[in-house]
Amino acid sequence: MPLTHTLIVNAQPRQKMYRLFDGSGGLYLEVTPRGGKWWRIKYRLAGCDQRLSLGVFPVIGLKLAHLRCLEVRAQLASGLDPSALRKAA
Repeated sequence: MPLTHTLIVNAQPRQKMYRLFDGSGGLYLEVTPRGGKWWRIKYRLAGCDQRLSLGVFPVIGLKLAHLRCLEVRAQLASGLDPSALRKAA
């Protein structure tokens, strides 16, 4: 089920960290026990699972998170490592 703004705003902290998956391209929202909400993307590169932070909700909204996810996917499609590009910048 795709994420909606209402679902994200109403996500309450739990005793353990949990994830709300968007269902498109590895994008998900990580909700911490202290109430923090982090956008992350999970991808595979050279046979290894990797994660990349895209920002914090509400500074980064749902639409911007989708755009950043598309940028990461475009970098992966062209054979670049998004994590290495971020470290180089």
